[in-house]
Amino acid sequence: MAQRIEYAVVINHEEQYSIWPEGERLPKGYRAVRKGPADDCIRHLEDLLRERGTQG
Repeated sequence: MAQRIEYAVVINHEEQYSIWPEGERLPKGYRAVRKGPADDCIRHLEDLLRERGTQG
């Protein structure tokens, strides 16, 4: 059975997002805001971008 790899959606003070492998040291200035499988994290980022696009 394949190992399930967890990821974290991370954000910095400039509201720049990234996806980072869980358990890895986060880049300086970033904090985790969500954790889960890669597809869930990507979907979360897509939702955030969609919301920002509608805010004008």
